[in-house]
Amino acid sequence: MDKYLELNKLENESDIFKGISQIFLQDNVVCGLVFTLAVCFNNWIMGIALLVTTIFGTLTAVLLKLDKNEINQGLYGFNAALVGVAMVLFFKPTIIVWILIVIGAVLSTLCYAYFLKKKIPIFTLPFIIITWIIYFSFKPFLTPATLQILPQHSSLDFIAILSKSFSQVLFQNNIWVGIVLLIALAWSSKVAALFGLIGAILSAILACFFGFTIQEINDGLLGYNAVLCAIVFADWNYKALTLAIFSIMLSFVCLVLLKYFNFLPLTFPFVLASILTLKIKNKFVVE
Repeated sequence: MDKYLELNKLENESDIFKGISQIFLQDNVVCGLVFTLAVCFNNWIMGIALLVTTIFGTLTAVLLKLDKNEINQGLYGFNAALVGVAMVLFFKPTIIVWILIVIGAVLSTLCYAYFLKKKIPIFTLPFIIITWIIYFSFKPFLTPATLQILPQHSSLDFIAILSKSFSQVLFQNNIWVGIVLLIALAWSSKVAALFGLIGAILSAILACFFGFTIQEINDGLLGYNAVLCAIVFADWNYKALTLAIFSIMLSFVCLVLLKYFNFLPLTFPFVLASILTLKIKNKFVVE
């Protein structure tokens, strides 16, 4: 009976959609709902994976009786959500893959709970660790997902760059999804949306400087880590802007190195750059 009441409370307080909104560092039910609908619009299987993993990740936290305030903020949902979407991106969604998706969601919550207890800011590191383990361990045995055939670009498309830098945070290569995500983010936090745009623009400039292909730049593959970095430090002052720019540049260097060694980057550049920048801020920057 107690567990039933806890699960019912979870549903009433809309922790699931808050968990999805936390992918963009937002504690907002409507924002999470819009993100979910946008993913479902572009790829309904990914949309289901997004919901299923967020539910399992959050329920794991409930059944383990973790901090209720943290659960209500959606902190145990966003890593699990990303695991689900990433797995569908990489592999054909067979029964085995769905089992791995659920296991990955649970493990990501356990991993996040451990680091949160230690008061270590790790952002999406549990998602990265779990996805790397599953991807490299099971890749030889699983069927790759069918590649989506996209139009080839011969020149830079400014709208596509800005939009897809947001949509790729949820592994969606779609201009309209990116626009919807940006609008929802702006509704939740104007400064977060503005800083996210700065991240997309700066990353595109850096990508051109480093000679990345037009296709990669237009598809937002070099911008989504920068968008997340910028949102971490979003605030209406120049110190925040300076920290955001530093974090963006640091994340881009990390991304270049990972691509040079042909290693799956996911959101690791964002995590590494944000943690290092926060350490610098705490040590040297006076509020």
